[in-house]
Amino acid sequence: MHRKVLKQDSEEEAAFLLSVSEELSQLDFSALDSVAGLDILSETISGLFADCWATYAKRITVTSCSKEWWNNEYRTALEIYRQTGEQSDWSSSCSTTRQAKRQFFDNRIAEIASTNKQS
Repeated sequence: MHRKVLKQDSEEEAAFLLSVSEELSQLDFSALDSVAGLDILSETISGLFADCWATYAKRITVTSCSKEWWNNEYRTALEIYRQTGEQSDWSSSCSTTRQAKRQFFDNRIAEIASTNKQS
């Protein structure tokens, strides 16, 4: 299964948000006095978001082995270990795994905690 994603706090997300805000600031909101004008504006905004999403979102393949905590550092460390097979690279891969998991789950816990505070 494939889907398009923007990693949170990534350069792509920042570029997406900047592009959307620039495009929104250039829209003409003067035609909101009729239903037709509102429909045109809503279609324009929808198209704007779709175009920016298509430009900046990354296509990923989701498998049963996919883990949300996998990041580029882990991917690189695992690739190095697979190429060399060295014990030191294995240790580095394990360390990178722990760091990636800790960072992901700390962020996830903070996100859940802030969501629960708002309720």
